[in-house]
Amino acid sequence: MPFEDQLGDAMRSTGDGFVPQDSRALLDGALMSGRRRLARRRAATVTGSVVALAAVGLGGAWASGLVGGSSGASGGPGGASASVAAPPKSTLPDRVSVTAEQMIKNLISLLPPGKTSGERGSGAGQSGDKFMSPTASVVFDDGKGKGSIGISLSTIDPAGESATGYVTCPSKAITDYDHCTAEVLPDGSRFMLFQGYEYPDRREETKNWRATLITPKGVLVDATEHNAASEKGATISRVDPPLTGAQMKTLVTAEVWKTTMAGAKVPRSEPVRRGEPSGASMQRELVASLPKGLRGVDQGN
Repeated sequence: MPFEDQLGDAMRSTGDGFVPQDSRALLDGALMSGRRRLARRRAATVTGSVVALAAVGLGGAWASGLVGGSSGASGGPGGASASVAAPPKSTLPDRVSVTAEQMIKNLISLLPPGKTSGERGSGAGQSGDKFMSPTASVVFDDGKGKGSIGISLSTIDPAGESATGYVTCPSKAITDYDHCTAEVLPDGSRFMLFQGYEYPDRREETKNWRATLITPKGVLVDATEHNAASEKGATISRVDPPLTGAQMKTLVTAEVWKTTMAGAKVPRSEPVRRGEPSGASMQRELVASLPKGLRGVDQGN
């Protein structure tokens, strides 16, 4: 057998026999890594949305992405070249204790009547310096078709740029979506409801609806739902995801999540980026530099 074939067989055999020693930590690490990338993409929408200007006048239009270029799969526009600080590591002290079973039970208790299946979850804890985020997800069927619903809890600097990225609606000039609203609640929490698609290019019509809450103490509650049994690779089984926008808001603002995270440490403040322009100042400068006769009609606000 040629050497190349022998090497390929050996690599496949090794890969098939590989079993991670701590699959839980591996899964949670991947989850947090994905959420950090999502936060950076959303923050890039805030600082880089100045490039999403639909300019009208003189019969012309201008809509381009000069800062950052790629489009993420599910969380909004990319910002690889934008200078956006990564969110600080979330930490939970030992006194925050919730099991996977409790997370699943709490999620199901907040859903309307229907059947659940495929329940999954994870509790809170630390594995060395690795943060394990409390999560829960189910496949939910209210008689109108199956849809996936998931929720995760974490902490974040509530005054940081990453937090702002989580609860700021992206520009429609960059991200294709049906509806988005952001508001400050009476208790000072910031809330955003995003109703869009799993794939921004709409190559599949899987809908991705997201509700995000950040409390003044830095508790981050993030819920997503899809109109299919899973976010990717599943046949669309209903027109819209199972929960309405109002029900998604009720889900993430439920007191049980704040109680669960009551013992969480106050998140470390994000490092201040010194010597770099803010998103607002970039917007002002770019709008002011537009050629005569052009005006910005979408600055991503």
